[in-house]
Amino acid sequence: MPVGEGVCPRCLEPIPLGAHFCNRCSTPLTFHATTGPYESIFAEGFAYREASSNPRKPIILIGMWLLWGPSFAVSLLMFGISVAACFEQGSLPWILVPLFGSGVCVWFTGALLFKTTKNYVRIREEAEKESAETEDFEEPRSSAWED
Repeated sequence: MPVGEGVCPRCLEPIPLGAHFCNRCSTPLTFHATTGPYESIFAEGFAYREASSNPRKPIILIGMWLLWGPSFAVSLLMFGISVAACFEQGSLPWILVPLFGSGVCVWFTGALLFKTTKNYVRIREEAEKESAETEDFEEPRSSAWED
């Protein structure tokens, strides 16, 4: 590795000097990556992607539900009101805009919450399965007094 290069702390990819993000996994690497106006968008996106695809702790799952749950509930309410207005007044063009917009929001937030919850449950089940397997294969320790 040439002098001046670093290594990504997440994926161990070599990082060129002056890079603010990892080219392989998009991990923010510098202070500028999280404070620059344009770069902070990428840093926040990385945080949301990591939280939804790899939630290892319950606080991450709770945080995602607290962050996106109210948006999901309001979007679902707006979608229901828009559908009711469509059936009540007929297919008016001005009703289709909130119907489409709230439908997209319901789909996005619902998919994000479902993915986060599903991945959290999967990770927990894998961890429990792994700990059960390691308990089964542990050999009893013999003490020096038994010999």
